[in-house]
Amino acid sequence: MDTSQAIKAVSSEIQKKDSDLYVFQPEDQKERFFIGAVLISSAATVILSAFLKGLGSALEKQAQHWGEQVGAWMSEQLEALFRPKASPVKENELDKAVSAAKDKVAGLDADQRAKVVSNVEKEMVRIFKESGMTEDRAAAIAASARQSAIGLIGGS
Repeated sequence: MDTSQAIKAVSSEIQKKDSDLYVFQPEDQKERFFIGAVLISSAATVILSAFLKGLGSALEKQAQHWGEQVGAWMSEQLEALFRPKASPVKENELDKAVSAAKDKVAGLDADQRAKVVSNVEKEMVRIFKESGMTEDRAAAIAASARQSAIGLIGGS
């Protein structure tokens, strides 16, 4: 039986008044419902479900790996928010640093001290900018640190 004969056979069945191919038709309804539409949508649902199940099983390990990586990244980001950036500096450590800085600049004249302070300030700005700070904010913090250092070690 070729395709055209099959189509003719199905078509003739559809056109019969008492055909079993029509289902759930209210008596007052003139149109007939072909059960094939229900079968086709059911078959499509089964096929799509099987396809998605196979796709899911094939990608499951890779997707799980991706999920683990994203989870680890998120965990690291959250931990970083609550992790202290640096250990607190002890008072005697600051005193030692100030003393060491005073010793380094003790033999320098005013112009040499000004150059050292200016170079340190520029370096601080560069480091702050590399850390993601805006130039204005980095310059303001470095200038404040410069003034504090001048007050601690003496100089211009």
